[in-house]
Amino acid sequence: MQTATVTVEDRRHPATAHLPERWEWTDEWYDFTVNPRASVRVLAGVDERGYRGGAMGADHPLVWCHRVAAGRCFVTALGHEERAYRDQDFLHHLSGALAWVAGRTDR
Repeated sequence: MQTATVTVEDRRHPATAHLPERWEWTDEWYDFTVNPRASVRVLAGVDERGYRGGAMGADHPLVWCHRVAAGRCFVTALGHEERAYRDQDFLHHLSGALAWVAGRTDR
């Protein structure tokens, strides 16, 4: 686990609306084989300059969403530590994601 800066790119989405533009967070930072940005709405990424081992470079999405036919898909790469589930900002992140996936909000 390492502390790094999550960069919130889209604060209109209910999963990220409550977060500051730069959010210090401790987690396990995943690299993805393919950057999803071309086909999804990226909500937040990580600044790789703040931790060791990042291999995606300057554009490293962590949180995104997109519509699939009549459904909705939400992805977050956050939440690998048990303490995350006691953190109010993280819990709001998840509840905002669930509200969007359930169609209770259209942002």
